Amino acid sequence: DFSVKDIIKFILSSKKTGTLSISGKVKFYGTIKGKIYFDKGEIINVEAAGKEGESVIYLILMADEGSFSFSKEIDKKVKRKIEKKTEEILLEGRMF
Repeated sequence: DFSVKDIIKFILSSKKTGTLSISGKVKFYGTIKGKIYFDKGEIINVEAAGKEGESVIYLILMADEGSFSFSKEIDKKVKRKIEKKTEEILLEGRMF
């Protein structure tokens, strides 16, 4: 079993560009579906629960079970909304 954080760490260390699609369960929230967009391993945007940007990544990081898929493509309409380094996001996500 891999956590969302483990998958993000792998994408970061591999410097992959693409879209991670996630469907998971979060305690006290329920099911969440979202997408994390990467450019050379760095998170550039996140979409979930009808929102986008940094605030949503922490909700996705709390998913404790679910499924994921990775595509090497990014929708051309996706804009960078996250300036923080992925490592910083993962460190902050440890609090959840």
